Amino acid sequence: LRRYEGRWYVSDMIENDYQPYKRCVNTFWEYVDSDYGFKMTGAGFNPSNEYLKLEGHIYPTRENPAAHMLIDFPSMFASPYIVIETDYDVYSCIYSCIDFEGYKSEFAFVYSRTPQTNGPATQKCAQV
Repeated sequence: LRRYEGRWYVSDMIENDYQPYKRCVNTFWEYVDSDYGFKMTGAGFNPSNEYLKLEGHIYPTRENPAAHMLIDFPSMFASPYIVIETDYDVYSCIYSCIDFEGYKSEFAFVYSRTPQTNGPATQKCAQV
């Protein structure tokens, strides 16, 4: 789990109205021993070109394998954060779906260790 720590850049994502960031998105993951999870800081620009920075927690649940985590940000629903595939060094393919009382939203992200778009991370995640 600790190998996931560090800076990740979003090189591609499914457009979603509930996603606060739209471009230049990056996240920093800091492993926290006491939580057996991560403090995550996300940053990027919204559609109005305003810079946003959010802090939250991502942690595995006891019911699921470590790749199936929950992401929890203040003032947002805690939601699944599923690592479909990663090599920890170049790419990570992420999926999330929320279905709560008639509210349904899907998120998918291609994370890369470099800010390059349409590079190896995007190519690898397109195969899964």
